[in-house]
Amino acid sequence: SQWGQRRSLIGFCWLRVLTTASYLLPALGIISNPVLYAIAIGSQLTNGMAFTALFTLMMDRSELTTAGTDFTLQTSILNFGGILAA
Repeated sequence: SQWGQRRSLIGFCWLRVLTTASYLLPALGIISNPVLYAIAIGSQLTNGMAFTALFTLMMDRSELTTAGTDFTLQTSILNFGGILAA
């Protein structure tokens, strides 16, 4: 891509940080439906962008002959890491 995979992942993660920070708006009393919809849609959109970039990097790190197994293992580690961090 024009940006490169790592730069895309970092950029999309920063967008994700900004959309996560936008959840402060309802906490500060800004509770109109358009604002809530924009926050929810923006959050899901940037989450999808970040995960797409991450999964692309993960597939690139997989061996061609065992790509399915490698990707599944990497995804499992990602998910279990999230569970353990919670």
